[in-house]
Amino acid sequence: NVKTKNPEFFDWKWIKPSELTKVAVNFKVDIYKKIKEEIFPFSYLITPNLEEAYILNDKISKEELIIKPNLIAENILLKDCVPLSNKIINKLYKSKKLKKEWVLNRVDGNYHGTGCTLASAITGLLAKKKSLEQSIEDAQSFTNESIKNAFSLGKGQKILKRLLI
Repeated sequence: NVKTKNPEFFDWKWIKPSELTKVAVNFKVDIYKKIKEEIFPFSYLITPNLEEAYILNDKISKEELIIKPNLIAENILLKDCVPLSNKIINKLYKSKKLKKEWVLNRVDGNYHGTGCTLASAITGLLAKKKSLEQSIEDAQSFTNESIKNAFSLGKGQKILKRLLI
């Protein structure tokens, strides 16, 4: 939060992309508009969880999102389609059609950095010329091992211990 007369954030909350420029402070409005217009449409892969996908999409319910996501990207890895269960269900959509589904065992606990770890690992594996599906498969295994090896710094969420792939 930049110290200005009109701070950008008073309270944290999720908002829809269409509302982003309405809540941003004046000096950032143009930047947010550019990101939404110029980066989102060119994304090769986005990796939202169900809640994030719902917020990114102004038009359809969570139930409809699981069946057919209507998001701005060629490929979508919709993560954790059934939150609060003992399984994590991740679904890959290519051109808005379900291509593959993974069902993973959920590791008990609260962890910081799982989404970033997964997305970064996918990106690195794609850079190593692995296919999208293989990159996701390997990145999920890497993230799961990072969760199993997580450590505590205090009383909050555990921090992932990332090991080399």
